[in-house]
Amino acid sequence: MERPLAQSVGICEDEVKEALAKFVDDHCCYGKGPLNEIIIEDITMKSSFKYTLESFTERRKTAWNYQPYDGVFMNMPPSGVAPGPWDVAVSPPKMFEKCKQKIEVPNTSVIKYCHKCTGKGKLRCTMCNGDGGSRCTFCDGTGNRETGSCFHCSGTGFKRCLTCQGHGHVKCNTCKGFKMLRCFIELNVHWTNHVDQFVSDETGLSESLIQSASGAVVVDERYPRVYPLLQFYDMRIQNASKELVEKHATSFPNERILEQRQRVIMIPVAVVHYKHRESSGFFFVYGTEHKVCFDDYPAKCCCGCTIL
Repeated sequence: MERPLAQSVGICEDEVKEALAKFVDDHCCYGKGPLNEIIIEDITMKSSFKYTLESFTERRKTAWNYQPYDGVFMNMPPSGVAPGPWDVAVSPPKMFEKCKQKIEVPNTSVIKYCHKCTGKGKLRCTMCNGDGGSRCTFCDGTGNRETGSCFHCSGTGFKRCLTCQGHGHVKCNTCKGFKMLRCFIELNVHWTNHVDQFVSDETGLSESLIQSASGAVVVDERYPRVYPLLQFYDMRIQNASKELVEKHATSFPNERILEQRQRVIMIPVAVVHYKHRESSGFFFVYGTEHKVCFDDYPAKCCCGCTIL
């Protein structure tokens, strides 16, 4: 593979000055004075590369689930053999995006008595312990007070339980009072996008800056299985690609790889050599958006004042 040319996305002196002016505007404590004093002596174009490997995987698990059965007709018994977890036809909503889905496995549905209430449809009220209420504490169970009949219990001496309305039992929340459950095997499908990245740089820019920049896509492959980029001219990208492809091949033993995607993005980096008064140095203009990294900018202040 031939080397991509950073010069093809080069930058001229006017564009450097425009990027530098925006850089100063974005920093409230940077003075604008040096903008008209800095002399651009040389612009050297270089390239950094971002390599990304993605493995889109699928994991399947099964578990019993149940729903209240209200007596609506259903085919019983199951009309065929239940398929295995990987025999159920399921497609991801969107490739290379994390998501999950639950599906009822065909031919696994059965009707059973509710295990919570043992088919009664109701449970003993835990608030009154099944008594329907308790002795009125205002009249001590007599139903009378000095002023006459007890208002709180209507003269009965018994205060009705508000949870069960005095019945001593409540509707079973598991079967919703229907007494029966429809039990079935549920397939839980999880799709995950595993991503690894590598940056190859010779310019001295930090990896975080390169990762945040935009560039030109020079490799974009998408296959059920990708192969290492052993023909790419940058040896570090070759090694990283080989290492990460081998890593992804064994890192997800409980998941099935559906598809892989690998990309290489070339980030153009202009190394700008400048002179300002008696000093000289260099700064970077990088990415297609012309971001600036200028650690030694001549007029910067951290005290919140304005430098002209």
